Amino acid sequence: MPHNKLGAAIAEKFWKQSVPKLGEIMLLLNQNEKYDPGSSMEGFANQFAGFFHCYCEMDSAKNGATIMKMLKLKGHRRTMYEMMGKPMAKASIDKEGVLNMADMQNLR
Repeated sequence: MPHNKLGAAIAEKFWKQSVPKLGEIMLLLNQNEKYDPGSSMEGFANQFAGFFHCYCEMDSAKNGATIMKMLKLKGHRRTMYEMMGKPMAKASIDKEGVLNMADMQNLR
């Protein structure tokens, strides 16, 4: 199964259960910096949530605003998601693979 179809299938089956849990994880990590020095796990959670967001936006039956409400992102957390997590997920989907440093530098 091609990368985009597999991701879409996973998002279709699990987005309603997974997105709120990702929001809880991201909030927990944000509130406990000693458990996530450098915010690396928060970054991975942002990108993983971004995959669900992008795949759900590809499906016209789902609304990106619903994903944002489910994640409950505010302030700095929302900015980091919008500037890094979601763009990295979209770029990875478009590339159909893992991003390298050059890909990351070209994110906008």
